[in-house]
Amino acid sequence: MPNQAHNRAAAFHENAAKSHRAAAEHYANNDRMKGDEHAVQARAYSRSARDHSEQTQTKSAAGKDIHREAGVRHPVATSSPKSWERANVS
Repeated sequence: MPNQAHNRAAAFHENAAKSHRAAAEHYANNDRMKGDEHAVQARAYSRSARDHSEQTQTKSAAGKDIHREAGVRHPVATSSPKSWERANVS
């Protein structure tokens, strides 16, 4: 189930990117009317992508009982297990 939700959010992100590119092409060719149509569609896809991403993140965090605070940085391991232990010592 979580993979399906992530895939759905990714599909909306991809559709938004395609619509943004199409809008940019039309604007470059001075076709403002078509550019505006694609831009409106791109914004709708972007909103849907954001909403699905937030829902997926909320469901994922609830399932794992993870509580994240906005703006709080958490150490991330980038090399050996020893460096991870040093980074995560309280």
